[in-house]
Amino acid sequence: MTDEIASAANEKDMVKNAQFRAQHIGKKVQSLDEITNSINARHRAAMDNLTRMRNEMEIKQKNLQFNYEARDKLQAKIDDNKEKVKNLRVALMKEEKRINNMMAEVQENLRTLNNGRQDPETGLREGGLVRVTRQMHKEDLAAARGYGCGPETTFSVRAGNRNTRTMLPGGR
Repeated sequence: MTDEIASAANEKDMVKNAQFRAQHIGKKVQSLDEITNSINARHRAAMDNLTRMRNEMEIKQKNLQFNYEARDKLQAKIDDNKEKVKNLRVALMKEEKRINNMMAEVQENLRTLNNGRQDPETGLREGGLVRVTRQMHKEDLAAARGYGCGPETTFSVRAGNRNTRTMLPGGR
């Protein structure tokens, strides 16, 4: 009976130990399930984050590529404009020289128009608006008076006995 009692007690202990072990294993399985679920959730979150970051990187790469292309286009435009400015500056300098030459020529022509041109052989001045106008006024005055006042047009004491005649009407 002692064996029976011992075996019954032993069975009770085994059942108790089996229940304790089942609870312990159940707790381990439950904690392992929680850990597995946590790991799977973190893995899904990490994969979602990685997908999101890849999409953001792709968008940023496209923006970066667009900015590089825009920068290259702008640099090409700046270089073209610099070349145009250089060509325009050269053309402007040529035109300034041409205008300066034309202005000098116009001033020389104006001076010649007013003062006349000096003959290189005789050294005398020919023509000129001032001289011609003065001569025309003298001739107009002489025509209006009927006689001239220029040198040797009237009798003078200094002329001596040259037998000069006056230009007065009547011929005296």
